[in-house]
Amino acid sequence: MGKLTIFLRNNWFKIAIAVLLVFIAFKKDISFNVNMNAPAQQAAPGAPASPGAPTT
Repeated sequence: MGKLTIFLRNNWFKIAIAVLLVFIAFKKDISFNVNMNAPAQQAAPGAPASPGAPTT
């Protein structure tokens, strides 16, 4: 038997699961949104939002 046949016999279940997961991933509309920016700092209570903002 060839090496490929032995490999397929030993790993057929893992290969089938991988193929199924790839099939599902391509059939569904999956989108990921990753924001790598630092979170915006919030102003302290009573402080203006920005240095030049008018106060009331």
